Amino acid sequence: MRAFSKIIVIPGTLKAIAADPDDDAILECAVIGQAQYLVSGDRHLLTLGNYQGIHIVKAAEFLAVIQSASKV
Repeated sequence: MRAFSKIIVIPGTLKAIAADPDDDAILECAVIGQAQYLVSGDRHLLTLGNYQGIHIVKAAEFLAVIQSASKV
């Protein structure tokens, strides 16, 4: 897991989820970390679906992405 991870410092300035401001930190981490996917079960994040090109998906959906990529 460490090979695919990096430490991200977030300034805490992103304000995108008014219904649950605590989720902003998770989203900000994904943005700063230039993530392609954010895997979550949180309904506020999942409602976004996509944020600045980051696909926000449930674990099962992400597993399907990984499985289809490994068949290529």
